[in-house]
Amino acid sequence: MGLREVLGLELAKKNPECRAVLFDAAARAQLFISILSLGTALLQYANIEAGCTAVKGSEIAWNETEGRLQTDEEADAVDKDCEGKVFGGLSPSSTLTTMSSIANVIIALTLPTCGAIIDYSSLRKKVVLYSFYGLWVGNFIQIFTSESTWMISVVVQAALCSVCYMFHQASILSYLSEVVDDEEGLKHINASLRVWELGFMLAFTILAFILSKIMGFGVLSQATLAQALACLGSIPFFWIVIKDLGEREAKQECPKEQSLFIAGFTKILKTYRYLSADFPECRKMLIAAMFFESGNANIVNASIVLITNVLEVENPTMILLLIMVVTVPGAAMAPTAQKLLGLKFSMILVLSINILASLLIIFWINSPKSAKYVFVLGLLYGIGIGSSYPIQRTLFLALAPYGQEAEMFGIWQCCCIILQWAPGLIFTYINEMTGSIISAICVIPAFHAMGLLIILSIDLDKGAKEHEATKHLKHKVGGTGGSTAKVGVEGGGGEEGT
Repeated sequence: MGLREVLGLELAKKNPECRAVLFDAAARAQLFISILSLGTALLQYANIEAGCTAVKGSEIAWNETEGRLQTDEEADAVDKDCEGKVFGGLSPSSTLTTMSSIANVIIALTLPTCGAIIDYSSLRKKVVLYSFYGLWVGNFIQIFTSESTWMISVVVQAALCSVCYMFHQASILSYLSEVVDDEEGLKHINASLRVWELGFMLAFTILAFILSKIMGFGVLSQATLAQALACLGSIPFFWIVIKDLGEREAKQECPKEQSLFIAGFTKILKTYRYLSADFPECRKMLIAAMFFESGNANIVNASIVLITNVLEVENPTMILLLIMVVTVPGAAMAPTAQKLLGLKFSMILVLSINILASLLIIFWINSPKSAKYVFVLGLLYGIGIGSSYPIQRTLFLALAPYGQEAEMFGIWQCCCIILQWAPGLIFTYINEMTGSIISAICVIPAFHAMGLLIILSIDLDKGAKEHEATKHLKHKVGGTGGSTAKVGVEGGGGEEGT
């Protein structure tokens, strides 16, 4: 496979809207990955707020008795865990996972509205645009994160950035089946999307790290730099999205006397019942996604806490950078893995790799003495995360009914985030009750294992037959991009089967 195919440039040449979808990945990747630097800084600020600045891995230390900064010797001499609290009772190490849980509860309650807007209105492009604007504004506010404003940044990240990101991703992904005209094209654009996302995450992380080293920035200043770079670097790419992405008509008529909020939840329930009756293998995939995506979504925050507070690495950027480096070839190899192993077994392999990485944390890489082996986690998580998304999306589409792929992506996104609050909440509870971050991390492989067990139960042959039975409802690609492009839909979608 040539470079142009890997990057999806051949698809983009045929349809400008493909270019818009790919460039959108470049824009949102920068705004998304800047959370690595921000999350590390927020953890540091939480330690400072709690008076735990001598905690393992903290950049700044404080002598509480004498009311001054500690010397390096004093900080190194601290051999007890931090007992200070923030937000009225949380350990600093629980800050990121709690923030993530709150964000995911809000997303689970609001994302169905996004699906309703896509299905029942002509506002799909506006959701793409305005959700991006909200994400950009949230990142801009976080440029000014400091010791006195870090709690505001936590709220902005949980209530604005996370919600806008998921709305944006759900709305832009709903275009996928409408900008390519066959299943092979969907496989390639899914893989290309992941390469663009991960490639720009990697490039952004490298650039931020190099610039911070040149400027002599520490963890806290690096977070400010990363947010500023993300805001600046995303603008030219999203300009292409504004120009090339087409408008869409309403796919269906909104039920009378229902708001979009109510209609969104109603539609999800109807579609789920429809899938349960006619596409049980697809339903299994959705249930599996609830679990394994919950594990995936919490890997980054859990890794930051592990690397900083357990392995005593002051700045986790290099290790997280390694994960980013490996995710790019991981995504690029996804089509080959699917071809050699098949959709189901390539997904099983990916989940097994993620479980193995988490088990290594629990039983081996769990102390400062074993920190030198943390690169093994970088390799495994990089491969697992990089190849996971294109494989799981392609497997889902191979089981889902034709003719309503945009709707299916909506319910897919909802299922992927509906339980994402749970691992963070369980992590926080175990961490608060036991004071053991390693014990709390056990929640990650547990959720991956649940997803793996459900994937094993999928009858792929049966699911493929259910999928092929709806081939007459397949979307026809229409429009050539631009602000006035329209795409129609064949068939009535899930409502006909309810």
